[in-house]
Amino acid sequence: YGHRVGVWRIYDIFDEAKVPASCTVNGILCERHPQIVTAAAKRGWEMTAHNYIQTEFLVNYRDDRSKEREVLKRTVDLIEKTTGRRPKGWLSSSLRCTVNTSDIIKELGLTYHCDYMNDEQPYLIHTAHGPLVSIPYTQEFNDIGMFLRRNLMASEACQLMKDEFDELYRAGEKSGRIMSIGLHPHIVGRAFRARALREFLDYAKRFDGVWWATRVEIADWYLKNHAGHIG
Repeated sequence: YGHRVGVWRIYDIFDEAKVPASCTVNGILCERHPQIVTAAAKRGWEMTAHNYIQTEFLVNYRDDRSKEREVLKRTVDLIEKTTGRRPKGWLSSSLRCTVNTSDIIKELGLTYHCDYMNDEQPYLIHTAHGPLVSIPYTQEFNDIGMFLRRNLMASEACQLMKDEFDELYRAGEKSGRIMSIGLHPHIVGRAFRARALREFLDYAKRFDGVWWATRVEIADWYLKNHAGHIG
């Protein structure tokens, strides 16, 4: 359902709102459904590498750095082959990275890592190959948590997102904040849930000073401007 219907509904909603998305992509999707990946790439959206297959967890290779590197490189290479652009960020399946993941990401030329959810702002991760930017992901504002675990109605999920946005917007007057929302085509792409996303985007677009940035744009900006931030 997500591949046949849900993802296209999400594309339409973002097209109507005229805002970009950062799309997490499994490498296997490039092989089996490349039209989904290229449709996002043609919109100018960003691809974030997200394991070769969703059910393969990097923690299974915690003691095998070479195997973990193989998985990361295979995924990154497939996305580059399909879209013509090499991804600059990584999100592990189920956020299950290892102590080696950040270092391998940087070694492969990526600039940011999304697995850590311990902040509302970017920060630097120091690796053996240079600085990497943490761009926090979220489980709180994620359609899995909102709809499948907490069984929220669309109106409740939309209000939750508005409440988060309002507080981050207020805090952003002093120092910028990231609001990340995790979406999956087979979940929020369902007709009865989709309006939560559409109505939230309509709401947030009314506010001045909101930067509708992709993750790589945030990472690039932070690498240039992090000197004044807490290290």
